[in-house]
Amino acid sequence: MVDINIQFFDNNVYFLTKLFSHTYLIIVALAGMYCISGHKSLIVLSAVCLLASACCKKRVYCTSGSIEVAFTGFQRAETRTIVLKRYKVNDHSKALDSAQFIYNGSKPIPVKGNDTLWLSDYTTVGLLRNITADNDWEIYNPYTGRHYLINSISQEGHTFQLEKCSGKETQCFNKITGFGINGGWNASDKLYIQK
Repeated sequence: MVDINIQFFDNNVYFLTKLFSHTYLIIVALAGMYCISGHKSLIVLSAVCLLASACCKKRVYCTSGSIEVAFTGFQRAETRTIVLKRYKVNDHSKALDSAQFIYNGSKPIPVKGNDTLWLSDYTTVGLLRNITADNDWEIYNPYTGRHYLINSISQEGHTFQLEKCSGKETQCFNKITGFGINGGWNASDKLYIQK
């Protein structure tokens, strides 16, 4: 360690920031300060710390995106309450949990065209919020008595992504690429339930 000199730092700081962790860089910088006298050690330490923070990357693990659900062409009373149930994949004998979605909004009803209400506009009674991969799902409309079974949800295959260590929270979502609906296939991340 005594033979470390400025030239080593000048040529290899960038390489070291990519190859080693911040802890190692701090140890190298301290060793450099020990070996270098005068103001040069402060400059070297500042440069190493600056490069380390600029090159910092953290691994953010991706979670499943969600299917956006919309009800189109219904009267408000027909979609006032919706029930969402979550099942194990290919096992619909018993729901793992369920939630009621209640629309209490005052969104204006269009004079012409279809009325569209998104499930995200509803108030939720229960812990479920979104339809995501890794489960099968059922949407039940108590007014019409219709059931919509959602299964075989496919998504992008990202496991993680590298983000700069900026201190702010970042999230990574795998976009839904398709899903089964009542025996059919929808190659999208949106489900439009029509009257």
